[in-house]
Amino acid sequence: MQRLLLHDLVNASKKPSKSVPILAQATAKGLSAIAVLRVSGSDLSASLLARLAWSLEPRRASLKTLRAPSGEAIDQVLAVFFPAPHSFTGEDVLELHTHGSPALIAWAMEALLDYGKPEGMRLAKPGEFSERAFLNARLDLAQAEAIADLIAASTRLQAKAALASLQGEFSKQVHQHLEAVQHMRLLVEAALDFPEEPVESLSEWGLDEAFDQA
Repeated sequence: MQRLLLHDLVNASKKPSKSVPILAQATAKGLSAIAVLRVSGSDLSASLLARLAWSLEPRRASLKTLRAPSGEAIDQVLAVFFPAPHSFTGEDVLELHTHGSPALIAWAMEALLDYGKPEGMRLAKPGEFSERAFLNARLDLAQAEAIADLIAASTRLQAKAALASLQGEFSKQVHQHLEAVQHMRLLVEAALDFPEEPVESLSEWGLDEAFDQA
């Protein structure tokens, strides 16, 4: 998986979020027992699911037969639908658990792209699911970076550190430091606004404590 850099997300945040459906294989490529295909986009229930003729209960796995637009059966899949905004990306998300034959996966993805053609469905760019999660306020920048760190972790220590960041520990510490710095700024501005107060007043107002926290 290509790493999603922070500057990519910062640049993406300047652009409006796109609702064009995107598709990707979420599991590693190659022969495997199971593969996971993921689609994210707006109102998938009225478009993709309607064309598949599937009725899916939110967040509940259902055994379905995935068929090509011609009607030919491709595979028996486990389908899970996550309606917006309660999904990883904040959009409607459909996950399909297929068997892991590369030929079968390619056929399934081709069929999904055909079904999603009216909405312009396309293959996702590297990191685009995380990008959409960021744009829809499902992740902050540190958490988006932590996903790449967690995937790339080669030791337990690296994995633990990345997981802590993904769960918001790093972001929480950053926000605490920002609050302390903002408090210091208010105290200094107050001292400048009231120059007749002695310098010792800054300590009495809590500047020393705020400096230690920052």
